[in-house]
Amino acid sequence: MITLSISVILVLVLVLWVVIAIMERKRKSEGVLVSSNYRRLCIMGITIVIVSIGAMIALFVLQIPFLIGVPLFATGIACLIIGLVNRREWNKELDKWIG
Repeated sequence: MITLSISVILVLVLVLWVVIAIMERKRKSEGVLVSSNYRRLCIMGITIVIVSIGAMIALFVLQIPFLIGVPLFATGIACLIIGLVNRREWNKELDKWIG
C-alpha cells in the first residue's frame, strides 16, 4: 500500500514537472521571460520543511517508515537555501510591483 502511494506521488510530480517544462518552453518561444521570485521560493521552502517534519512525526507515530518524508524535507531545504542565497533580489521584486 505504501509503495503504491509513493508511486502515485512520484508519477504526479513527474507529470507536473513535464507540464511546467512545456509551459516554460512556450513562454520562451513567445519571448515572455519571467524572473524567479526568490521570496516566494523561501516561503515555500519554509512551508515544505514544516509540513515534511509534521509528516515524518505522523509516520513515526503510525509506525510507518518515516524516511518517506526525507525527500520532501530535502526539497524544502533546497528551496529555502536558494531563496536565502538570492535575498538581495527580494527588494528588486518589490520595486517592480510597487512601481
